[in-house]
Order: sequence, then structure tokens, then C-alpha cells
Amino acid sequence: MNTRTLARSAAWLLLLAIVFVTLAPIQLRPVVSSSPALERLCAFGLVGLAFGVAYPKHRLILLLGIVVVAGGLEAAQNLTFSRHGRLPDLEIKGIGALIGLLASCIPGKWLRQRPTRSGRASL
Repeated sequence: MNTRTLARSAAWLLLLAIVFVTLAPIQLRPVVSSSPALERLCAFGLVGLAFGVAYPKHRLILLLGIVVVAGGLEAAQNLTFSRHGRLPDLEIKGIGALIGLLASCIPGKWLRQRPTRSGRASL
């Protein structure tokens, strides 16, 4: 299994996990830190990173898609009894996705610029 296939599987599984955790009753929500905002930022950062590695030629569309999904999840929370969707939560999730997608650019740059045997960077 190559890196891109693994990243695709991880990206979709992470997104499914976020959907479940976002819409599940509040008592089923796992608590990893004392800051829910930090949890949101990290979760969507990981999703952005995984999708960015999985689909490197589509990062802008991915950012828009992840933000739309996050917005839909925030709206859907208002339909549950124990949850509430808020705009600041959506903003944090969008920032996390952006950071993750930007981070997914770094390995590609390193690989393209690594030195060859002659000592020059390969492009």
C-alpha cells in the first residue's frame, strides 16, 4: 500500500470519526484536552493534512469542501438535543483545516529539493 492510498483511507476515516463525534450525544464525545477549541483545531488539522497528502493537486477545493462539511456539521448540531453549532467553532475548524493542508505541502517541497549525488537540488 503506497502513501497516497494510506492517506486517503486515513482522511476518510478521520472525517467519519469527526462526523460521529460531532453529532453524537455530548456524553459520548471523547475529551482529550481541557480546551475544546484546541481539540477542534487539531482534529481538523489532521483531516486537512491527511486529505492534502491524499489529494495534493486539489488543496484549494479540499479546503472549501472541508469548511462546507464543518459548516454542515455545525448546522446539524442544532438539530440534536445535547449539542449546539456556533460560528466560532466553525472558524476554528476552518483554521485547523487550513493549517493541515498547508502542512501537507511541506513533504512535497522537501522531496523535490533534496540534494542529488552531485550536490545540487533536484527539481
